[in-house]
Parts: sequence; C-alpha cells; structure tokens
Amino acid sequence: MRRYAITQADLEAAIGDRWLRRARERTERFRQAGRYEEAAGIWSEVKDVYVQLQHGKCAYCERRIGTDPVYAGELDVEHYRPKSGYYLLAYHPLNYAVACIRCNRGLKRDEFPVAGTRMWDGEDPRSMRAERPLLVYPIGEVDEDPAELITFVGYAAVPAGSSERGRRTIEFFRLGAEAERDDDLVTERARVVRALYMANELLRAGRMVSEFGDEIAFAQSPAAPHSQCAASFQRVCESDWGQAELLFRAAGDFLRSKGLL
Repeated sequence: MRRYAITQADLEAAIGDRWLRRARERTERFRQAGRYEEAAGIWSEVKDVYVQLQHGKCAYCERRIGTDPVYAGELDVEHYRPKSGYYLLAYHPLNYAVACIRCNRGLKRDEFPVAGTRMWDGEDPRSMRAERPLLVYPIGEVDEDPAELITFVGYAAVPAGSSERGRRTIEFFRLGAEAERDDDLVTERARVVRALYMANELLRAGRMVSEFGDEIAFAQSPAAPHSQCAASFQRVCESDWGQAELLFRAAGDFLRSKGLL
C-alpha cells in the first residue's frame, strides 16, 4: 500500500459541486431516517476521480488494473467504513477509494475491524481516530502513511517495526507471500524485485545511466504497480548490495517454483 496525496479541498474540486450537493441531500435523508436507505447509490459517478488519483491501482494490493474506462468493471468504489453501518459516511469523499474485485468483493466486503469504540454516527473521518481502525486508509492525510506501517522484504509484505495495524492489514488483505503463494499478486512483486535489481546492476556498471536511473525512479513512483515494494527493495540496493542479491535470487527461486522463470 501507499498514500495517494491530495487535500480534501482538491478532492472535492475534482468531484464537482453538483455531485457534492446531491451527496449532501442524500446524507441529510439518512440522518433523518437514522440509517442508510436508498434504491441506488451515485458513488459510481465519481469513480474515475479515484481511478485517476490512484493511477488505476487497487488501494490495498497496489495491482495496476488501468485507467482506461474499459477496465472500469475490474475496480470498485470501496467504502472504507461500510455504508451499512456508518450511514452518514456513505457519501463522504474521504471514505472512498477504488479497490480491485479481489480485495473489495472477495476480502473486505462490509468488514471494518477496530480496536477502539465504534462511532456509528460519525460524519467526518478526520475526527474518528478514537475508533482505532485496524485497516489502513491510503487517500489523503486522514490516516497514517501506509509506508510507515507496511514494508517489504524482497517481494514479501511485512509490518514495519512492530506495527499492529500493518500486521492486521497484511493478514486481512492477504498481502504476505506465505498467505498467497499461488496468487498473481506475489508473482508480480517478485518480477518487480528482479527487474529493479537488474536495473541497479546495469546502473552500477555505468550502462545507460540516464535510462536505468529513470526506470528505477519510476518503479517507486505512485503510478507504478507495487511501488512500495519497489521503494523498499531500492533502499536495500542502495545500502546492502549483498542482501539485495540474496533477495533477487529468492524472487527468482519463487518464480521458478511456479514455472514462471
């Protein structure tokens, strides 16, 4: 996971006043009813705002699905706090992200584990930290930076330090290598590690410095798939080349075990 930096003002500007006005009207009806209740939602109308912000990637596993509308069905507008319980947040822009079908429909669904006391009638995510959510929200600065909670050892996601939230998010979305050894998610990250190592090796040899320098920079950028995995591995490449080589070989062994190398 990674943070997608944007202010609430900029997010709302991208969404537009017309949708926000309709969202406020619907939220007021929910407030009066004391629950979420409507025939059909309108959040799909703002999906592209989040698709573009997240560069066509899933908020949780960082797979890149794509920004072209042809891929629209493979990314869902995900309610971080489920609308069924947090009815006043059904239309809050900082309660949305786009997530792949695997992470949203297959894993998260309507779950939202917390370590604190639930605030069912909360209406501003920025004032609800007392709930102590166990899953990380990556849009804007309403939550902790995912990079401070989750890191990678080679292609394997691990908690940063002793982060309980990092551990729970990894387990919940099955981001760890051991949990999903037959999943394409792990395969993609192993390929990122291999490609980044080889780019660094050529760069160290003085080969096409500008070209490979750009490639290494892009791999860590918000637009790249699995960019936090790449950033973690790049730090190893720059600090301990021997360890980087071991992780490169481990990624190769994993791909060979799947008949992919």
